[in-house]
Amino acid sequence: MTHAGETLTRLPDRAFLDANISIFAAGVPHPLREPCRRVLVEAARRPGAVYSSAEVLQEILHVYARRGLPSRGAGIIYQLRDLLGDHVAPMTAEDVYWCLTADLHSSLQTRDRIHLAVMARLNITNIISADRAFDGVSGITRLDPARLDEWSQTVFGS
Repeated sequence: MTHAGETLTRLPDRAFLDANISIFAAGVPHPLREPCRRVLVEAARRPGAVYSSAEVLQEILHVYARRGLPSRGAGIIYQLRDLLGDHVAPMTAEDVYWCLTADLHSSLQTRDRIHLAVMARLNITNIISADRAFDGVSGITRLDPARLDEWSQTVFGS
């Protein structure tokens, strides 16, 4: 409720952080490396704006183990733990069950489906991701790290 002459200040939206943001940020030179680093810097400045999941951590672990760089993956995971604190949600059996009944594009990978399930449980509709597969998902807005300047106000506020 507002009083006469008061204006409502819109709170920033929350967003889900996909694994590829940290992977690009920590990776070799690539056009998305710096934009992804900027996303993580903004997330560090605005605690509580960004959430992720244990499945994202597992994905990072998997990618770096497959590359033969498990200690590098562990370092990234510890950095995310420090960055996100208690905003890393568990993956539950209910999330998997949700994937079985959700009307999703068949082109989505299993991990992407799990991310959407966790997002649905947390009532988050924005995903910060370089993965264009999220572009066609109804009710979900993919926030492209390369376009941070266009959407940063939405998630990180002023």
